[in-house]
Amino acid sequence: MRKHYYFLVLFISVFTVQASTLSDCLPLNITGNFSICMTGPSHTPTTSQLIGSGGSGFPHPTTPWTSSNPSVATVDMNGLVTSVGFGSTTITFTDSAGTQVSQNVYVSTYPTISGVTSTCASATLQLNGSLFPHPTTPWQSSNTAVATVDNTGLVSGVSAGTCTITYMNIGGCTTTQTVTINPLLSPTVSCGTWANNAMTFNWNSVLGATNYSVMYNVNGGGYVFGASGNFLTYTVSNVQPTDQVVLFVVPSGAVGTCFSGAFSCQSTPPCPDAGVLSGNQNVCVGDTTTFTSSVSGGAWSSSNTAIASVNPTTGVITGNAAGVATMTYTILGTGGCSNATATRTVTVNQCSNLTLISDQSTLIQSLTLNAPISNIVFRIGNGVTNVSVTGLPSGVTGTLNQDTYTLAGTPAGCGVFNYTVTASGANGITSMSGVISVITTTSMFCDSANSFPNSLAIDWAPIQGATNYVYAYSINGGPTQTGSTLASNYQIPGVQLGQSVLFTLNNAIGVSCFLPVSVTCSLLADSDFDADAFSVYPNPVQDVLHINDLKFTSDISLFNAFGQEVYAVKAVSNSCNIPMSALADGIYLVKISAQEQTKTIKVIKN
Repeated sequence: MRKHYYFLVLFISVFTVQASTLSDCLPLNITGNFSICMTGPSHTPTTSQLIGSGGSGFPHPTTPWTSSNPSVATVDMNGLVTSVGFGSTTITFTDSAGTQVSQNVYVSTYPTISGVTSTCASATLQLNGSLFPHPTTPWQSSNTAVATVDNTGLVSGVSAGTCTITYMNIGGCTTTQTVTINPLLSPTVSCGTWANNAMTFNWNSVLGATNYSVMYNVNGGGYVFGASGNFLTYTVSNVQPTDQVVLFVVPSGAVGTCFSGAFSCQSTPPCPDAGVLSGNQNVCVGDTTTFTSSVSGGAWSSSNTAIASVNPTTGVITGNAAGVATMTYTILGTGGCSNATATRTVTVNQCSNLTLISDQSTLIQSLTLNAPISNIVFRIGNGVTNVSVTGLPSGVTGTLNQDTYTLAGTPAGCGVFNYTVTASGANGITSMSGVISVITTTSMFCDSANSFPNSLAIDWAPIQGATNYVYAYSINGGPTQTGSTLASNYQIPGVQLGQSVLFTLNNAIGVSCFLPVSVTCSLLADSDFDADAFSVYPNPVQDVLHINDLKFTSDISLFNAFGQEVYAVKAVSNSCNIPMSALADGIYLVKISAQEQTKTIKVIKN
């Protein structure tokens, strides 16, 4: 028994000496992250793991970690610090020998970002971070190819797209904001040719642009203002065949839309033009398609004959392997002019039994009775032995002609027809489906601006051929009233402020396949929207319909006699111009909405 006692005393003595020596050699220390964030949405970190080391090498058995201010941050037995509120606290670590070491821990409020979040490429926007930014890296961009950001939060648009901007405060807490960079839109100006001492330039319509300003110079002289308006062509007069004209077109439109100008140069005498290329751009392996140009006398070539070869004279293209090849049409230049070229791509496919080669929109069509459908054309693959179709309306048939199958004709009945084309052969069975809707309908509007006292006006687009309109309505869910009218509008009497009216147009006498349409309207209190304050002219109209003296931002829509919306624009200025030269002659309905009220005006295009 005495031997065991001596051994225990010796062990305790050695351990005490070693622990004392270890404590002398390794000072007590705390390591970890001493700046954390308050709890907030998507903000990290909110906790920090601290490590105590040195000293006796062992934590105190009951209170190894303490916080001087638990209202700022708490700490558990393992040294995990959790934020509670803004401020600082002292975290103390105690080892098993009672030795202590302390470290201040700071809890920061989570940061916020404010400011505009979208701009144009090559433009800037200013983001603002909450107080106390990080001293070295307060702002960062996730994609500097889209946008960069400096240490003040100034974001510079580089190219179209979105990126994430991160803001960090002095405590290392971060938050993010998505920024959108909108592309710069500009027209492509086509050079005109000299004729009759004038040169005419054309450009494409730019999305969102409602006005184009034109400037030009002749032979390097000063720029001259040409015109400004909603047009896509301009003619420079009083120029000679040897003059060089430079045209500058600047689009403008709604606030927030990004535009840039476009130059175009015309050197005369005119050089050859390779023309406009056309032809089916999809072909199957082993099949052919033909490209043509609006200008004759050129030669065809292929960028990759392994994919598609072309006859240099006829433009007949043969698909050789799956892929994409570019066909080039070349007109040799003369008189110092370079060769003129035009290109068009062709895609060679490993075709299935059935491939749609007409426009995708032809699969689903809506038309009136006795109107022909747009032809729906399919390419039939090699090895197909049978093609059939089901569900077509009477008057529409399918015709097989070598490697194409065409649906064409004029529907002889009303309804919605779901059709399916099926091709079968050595490669199995392939089907494609579509819809042909033979209906007549219209669009209706609540026209509070034209309502008499205690009444509500309903307008609808006039339907060609309709001699009478059959209607039904109820006020606040009350009894249903029925009747008919010759006009394409109706004034409902006995409607009080705040009451709701359900109005249904059940039939249009004189037309076939009419589909009933309803609208629900409420009689609102008078607003500042004065339906008679603005002017619409000319009426009848041929080219451009002008709407002037608008007092409010207005939504303007144009509907044809079939109730189809053919033009829509949001007018943010006091005037608006509607281009109508390309529209068919007939009756149109102009709908102008502002201040929760609507005004409709019938105009005639001739």
